[in-house]
Amino acid sequence: MGGTDSKISDVRFASGQFDWSPDGRFIVAGISQQVARQQPAGLYLLPVAGGTPRRLTTPKVVTDQAPAFSRDGRRLAYASCSAFYPPSGCDVYVLDLDTAFTPVGQARRLTSQGAAIFGLTWSRNGQSIIYDAQAVPGLTYLWSVDVAGHDQPVRIEVAGVRASEPATTSAMDRLVFSRSFLNVDVYEMAWGHPPQPVAASSFDDFLARFSPDGRQIVFCSNRSGESFELWIASADGSGARQLTRGIGRAACSGIWSPHGQQIAFDSLGEDGRYHIWLIDPDGGTPRQVTADPGSQRGPSWSHDGQWIYYWLQRSAHSDVWRTRLSDGVKEQLTHDGKTASGVELFDGSHFLYQTQSGALMEAPLEGGSARQLVKCALLTAFAAGSRGIYYAGCEPRSDPPVYLLNPATGKQRLLGQLEKPTQSMPVVTLGVSPDGTRVLYTRDASNGADLMLIENFR
Repeated sequence: MGGTDSKISDVRFASGQFDWSPDGRFIVAGISQQVARQQPAGLYLLPVAGGTPRRLTTPKVVTDQAPAFSRDGRRLAYASCSAFYPPSGCDVYVLDLDTAFTPVGQARRLTSQGAAIFGLTWSRNGQSIIYDAQAVPGLTYLWSVDVAGHDQPVRIEVAGVRASEPATTSAMDRLVFSRSFLNVDVYEMAWGHPPQPVAASSFDDFLARFSPDGRQIVFCSNRSGESFELWIASADGSGARQLTRGIGRAACSGIWSPHGQQIAFDSLGEDGRYHIWLIDPDGGTPRQVTADPGSQRGPSWSHDGQWIYYWLQRSAHSDVWRTRLSDGVKEQLTHDGKTASGVELFDGSHFLYQTQSGALMEAPLEGGSARQLVKCALLTAFAAGSRGIYYAGCEPRSDPPVYLLNPATGKQRLLGQLEKPTQSMPVVTLGVSPDGTRVLYTRDASNGADLMLIENFR
């Protein structure tokens, strides 16, 4: 409407949804534990005219976010989550307020889905909360739940998949929301040749790796429409078939054993944590390998197939561990709490891991000091092969270079560049062929969102 900006508060609030009070005198916004410095975490009421923010909620787990006032201002709906970004382990709560926006009693929990929630709103009649829920990564749906708590949440099927951030108006029966058309596919690139799609669909296909003989690939996909599962195909992408079904909420990060007889992967359990599993490439009954507290992710194999490496994440700390398949013995390999992922080198004498800053480090398995091999590689964009270490460099360019490094001599050579790797995912990953001549990587097929409207929504 013109004029100059006016600062409402110097407090550092979290990004994401916030809301106006019905009288326009306040804004409600959240502070998460990750950004809490001046104030404890929770939802806060900010006077628009200036003044001290007033805390409305104390998070039951980690963070409260996505607040929305009811039309009369006597109730506040929000999501309480176990993680802020990306949000996860979220459920919808409603808090009663008096005329001064002071909490009355304890907040009531309306859902038990433990999903990622990005936004929510009140129905026009104030009897239900409409919210988005991403129980499975990449698949977001709109849901409606009764404020009185009598009924279970109901999915709003007409909105379709990848619907998020709903909004309503008090004037008409309308529901507005965002529908993403983000799509990533797996491409193969031989050095010196243009990339070719090998696993492509209208859904997400990513994190592909070659079998030891180079004839097959395993990759993640949500093309079934309900969850991420492991799929297997020929190396050119033909004959794709679904390998896993219903092992937790999502199965991904598949990697072949050295002899190709098993595939290790991580699965998101109903407890909201990842664990390591094994399955035969021909299917059959999967076997759970880890069930420890925290999340165990990103499995990789030892050169003899006796150990599985993974990174264990607990709260904000993560380290590389390994477990022996024969007896379940576990060993912690890094202890700084800042490790992203790790693999064993080809001869089995050392293991390679990446720090959260992107550095690639080598450490002897028999104990001893680690040494830095590479100052910065793109996150998880590295692989160990018989010829050395392959990695994508952090140089600021749209097509990152891929190098082959000899860890013994420190010499490296440029193999080529990844053409247009995904910008929408936090990791790139490299699936290098056994002979080192080809690489699989993830590439954006489309990225964006449409604004959608449902008329006569009740």
